[in-house]
Amino acid sequence: MNSKTFQEFVSGITGANDEEATKLDIDTERFLTYSYICINQDAWDNDNQFENIKHQFSKYVNILPADSSRDYEYEKIEVFSKWKYAKLGLTKLGMMLFSSSSDINNYTILPEEYENQYFYTYIFNLYKKIYLKKMERELRDTIKIKKRRKKFVEFTKNLWVQEITEDETGTLLNDRLQKVFELDKLYREVKSKYDIFYKEMNIEKERKSTIIMAIVLGISLVLNVLNFIALQRYL
Repeated sequence: MNSKTFQEFVSGITGANDEEATKLDIDTERFLTYSYICINQDAWDNDNQFENIKHQFSKYVNILPADSSRDYEYEKIEVFSKWKYAKLGLTKLGMMLFSSSSDINNYTILPEEYENQYFYTYIFNLYKKIYLKKMERELRDTIKIKKRRKKFVEFTKNLWVQEITEDETGTLLNDRLQKVFELDKLYREVKSKYDIFYKEMNIEKERKSTIIMAIVLGISLVLNVLNFIALQRYL
């Protein structure tokens, strides 16, 4: 059996579309990871604090082997938690739930919520990121920019300003994911480019209107002069 590189393996699954991915600044060298783990309560409970396994959590979030010696600063990881014995680690390459069986909720209710509600929240924000990057790239096509702006307005109305859930935890998680994916910054950049283009377009329209008005006034003036001259001849 021929050996394959990881990139060839990924391409075999997703199809060869590296050019489009490169344009959108999407990493095709690695999978996006969405995972869940529930460790034994002996490792994390009232007697054994999270601080003792924090380095393992850091490796898990950064998708490193358990025996990896690479050191990641915990403070640089975006951590989200509304539970005593469970934490979510968020990165641009994935979302990981790290929990302990000290809480029965962590192996009964929470996994189902994570597989459904929180997963859809993650996919939704990932979609917004890719869509905004696509919109940003398409701004270069000035011929079709009016149609693109209409799509951007629809995106703003239907997706950007809409509240995706009434659940407090889901809402807070959505805000954290927007921060990790830098969606606010990306949205402002796209909106700013559209605003600049339309200001320039309106200035150009006003300039053309001024020129047309000047031409019309000039022609009108010439016609009035000719009419005046013709009238003088009859007098």
